[in-house]
Amino acid sequence: MSYLRIRVPENISSILSAIDVPGTKVPAHDMHVSLLYISRSNSTEELKHISRVVHRTLYNKLHTIITFSQVDYFDAGEDGYPIIIKFDNQELQQIHNDLKTAFINENIKFDNSYPTFNLHITLSYSQEKIEPFKIPEMSFNAIGVQLIEARKEIDWMYLKQ
Repeated sequence: MSYLRIRVPENISSILSAIDVPGTKVPAHDMHVSLLYISRSNSTEELKHISRVVHRTLYNKLHTIITFSQVDYFDAGEDGYPIIIKFDNQELQQIHNDLKTAFINENIKFDNSYPTFNLHITLSYSQEKIEPFKIPEMSFNAIGVQLIEARKEIDWMYLKQ
């Protein structure tokens, strides 16, 4: 699976990983905000093309601070209930839409299984629901996007000037 993500900085992910939530926790070093799932597998040439399209689409557009204070969950999937940090950010919503438009225009296939884009950071996968709860407000600057293929970083794009 290839996807585009914003990595959560280590100083924030270490705090998030200490939140007491049930289930199998996501390692702090792997916490991120997904922007777009691309496809099941891509050739090297396809990944290079995707990287160029992302650079062209997002260059100098990612100037946002991600702020959050809510732990929640999504409906259960094959791994259980994703326990998440939930937040809203209009700029990231627009970036997601811009990426989808660019991929359609470039005939790049992407996963549209979840047509509603819900910004979040996954903390764990649990067999039980939780009661949503507040945490102290935290924030970080989103300064770049990673292109990930099969859990391996392919490209890192600094987008903020």
